Amino acid sequence: MPLNNYNLPQQVVQQASSSPVKVHGTIINVSGDFGRVARQGGIVLDKSLLCKALFDTHAPIRVCLPRRFGKTFNLSVIEEFFNVITCKDAKLVDGNVDKAAGRANRMELFKDSLLRGEHPEFFEEHFCKTPVIRINMK
Repeated sequence: MPLNNYNLPQQVVQQASSSPVKVHGTIINVSGDFGRVARQGGIVLDKSLLCKALFDTHAPIRVCLPRRFGKTFNLSVIEEFFNVITCKDAKLVDGNVDKAAGRANRMELFKDSLLRGEHPEFFEEHFCKTPVIRINMK
């Protein structure tokens, strides 16, 4: 187990370290926002399996990693996967969010993801189904 991850439940560390790796995109982008990087064709290391590992772990998780280790990026992957469709994802139609268009836009981010390929039942059951509250302390 990596020294920096001593507070993570062992199941998450084992699943993440044994996960296959998939890289998407062609443009170098250093943003911590998964949605923005993926939509702009940026190079993305597929971290989607982290969503399932996090969901399968029924314990609080505290991530203690140094700067520039991808904490913000990983949280944005989790947010994009679980969060319900909002007006950020789709235009308003007659005062309501077009959820079908929003889901299609969000689905583009995960179309070739390892999570969707290896665990399609989990993907369909949990994709865009849980409200996520994200607080940035910057």
